[in-house]
Amino acid sequence: EISLRTLAKKIDLEPGALSLTLRGKRHMKLTEANEIALILGVPLKDVLYNAGVENVATGERGAKIEPQ
Repeated sequence: EISLRTLAKKIDLEPGALSLTLRGKRHMKLTEANEIALILGVPLKDVLYNAGVENVATGERGAKIEPQ
């Protein structure tokens, strides 16, 4: 388990900005998503999916997006 403040500090983001991102009020950058995935030890596609990122090709939420 990790606090919002700790996660924000690890990805060099203000806690308020991360809070807005996690509530869907601010778009998540790909670099932020990648860093969050690495810190939490989860696949990038899971972070993108939960962030509401859509796969433009299929219209599905990020489930099929893979890092290049």
